Amino acid sequence: AAAQEMGWASNAAPHVWARIGLSQPRLDAEGLGRVAMETKLTWTAEPPGPGELVHVVSSPREAARTTFSLRHDVVATETGLRLATLDVVALTMDLATRRAVPLAADVVERMREISATVSPH
Repeated sequence: AAAQEMGWASNAAPHVWARIGLSQPRLDAEGLGRVAMETKLTWTAEPPGPGELVHVVSSPREAARTTFSLRHDVVATETGLRLATLDVVALTMDLATRRAVPLAADVVERMREISATVSPH
């Protein structure tokens, strides 16, 4: 079942990246790519059963010089119960040099603005 949850997080990630200012057009213009360095899946309830509706609530968390964290909560749509959390450490990579690049100041600021409004669960 973990592959399914990883897929949900992978599909949600570009939306969070765009929300913090790292849209695909910007990444392309700056020659950057997205990299998920680490993902930790934590079950907080029983996994969803076949056909059970879930949704993923994603948000940025913290920024460092070159890395930042994202959280994806898998929520049972009918009950609102958080079933799992995927915590991701990500970075932007220069596609020419294949090295991590420092996060732009506007991205760090946008993350701080969004993180201040997100529930810490």
